[in-house]
Amino acid sequence: MAKSRAASAAGGDVLVGAVVRQRKEEIRATIRTVGTTRWLDLRIFFEDETGTMRPSQRGLSLSPSEWSQLKEILQRLKSERDGRPSVSAPGQPIANQ
Repeated sequence: MAKSRAASAAGGDVLVGAVVRQRKEEIRATIRTVGTTRWLDLRIFFEDETGTMRPSQRGLSLSPSEWSQLKEILQRLKSERDGRPSVSAPGQPIANQ
């Protein structure tokens, strides 16, 4: 189940939303600003023994161009899931935008 919440974190990071995977684990989507570039950070968080949510080392940060590519892939996945063939052939690379 996806949770949507915008929250400001330390350093100007913005938590955009989270997907709960298990009772004590979630994937968080955060916008991080480094210099003048905004990165999409997807990271798994887990609940430690004190009940505090902590980031794991498993995650990735996407540049704006990588984020555009991922959006295209997600659109393809949705089309395939809904039984509509995607515009480009499976396995075909997506051009940088």
